[in-house]
Amino acid sequence: MNISASTSFSITDSTSPIIQSDEETLEQTTSDTNEEMINRVDMDTIGTEKNIEEASKDDETLGPKPKRQKKSAVWSNFTEMKDADGVMKISCIHCKKMYSKIKTTPTTQLHRHLQSCANYPTSCPSLYVGKFDMEKMKESVAHWIMMHEHPFSIVEEEGFNLMQRKGMPEWRGITINTAKAYCISVYEAEKKKLKSLLKNVNKISLTTDCGKSKNQKIEYMVITGHWIDESWKLQKRVLNFVHIPPPRRGLEIANVIWRCLEDWGINGKIHTIW
Repeated sequence: MNISASTSFSITDSTSPIIQSDEETLEQTTSDTNEEMINRVDMDTIGTEKNIEEASKDDETLGPKPKRQKKSAVWSNFTEMKDADGVMKISCIHCKKMYSKIKTTPTTQLHRHLQSCANYPTSCPSLYVGKFDMEKMKESVAHWIMMHEHPFSIVEEEGFNLMQRKGMPEWRGITINTAKAYCISVYEAEKKKLKSLLKNVNKISLTTDCGKSKNQKIEYMVITGHWIDESWKLQKRVLNFVHIPPPRRGLEIANVIWRCLEDWGINGKIHTIW
């Protein structure tokens, strides 16, 4: 019994160091693996931070992203400025009214503002200012007829007068003769303005063009004046639209041109004739 106990004790003592050595080896291996993984994660983190840092440097080199350009023509009437509280606003350059600035400001609102802005300059002032004026309307109709080359008879059409009365109950229809008389009156007023303008022009070039109307079977010639104004912009105006019966010989054409120059007071300012 003593031998067995001794043997058993001896075996137990001899195997204990082996088991202890294996546990230490496993613990050391695990520790090394964990440390390697931590180092690898640290290296990956350092690499990522380095990439972010380099990307940031590239962004700094490229500079800030360019602002989106405003393509609408309405923006020429507005400017960006800060109010008393330091908040960025959009201000009308005509009446100084301010609107809140957002990331994408709709231009529809700005267009509506210009239509109602009292200080916004317009080439076509309103005809209706508190009181209906039939004389002003007749003059406006004459401008409309000549601008779009409508026949005088359009003023007697039922649809035209119905449209006018819908918008202006005070409207009274006009006849063909009235429309013709107002067109002549508007022409004379515009001719007077153009004569005054041509007094300040030094040199004028002319172009002529002859044609024939198929409907009326009338042969005519158009004389157009061309000149450079004070702002160095090319200007052109139709000076005469005259009937020349056939055979339209050279002498007849020369006489028509000369009468046109005398009528406009520019016979000493002609540079070239094409």
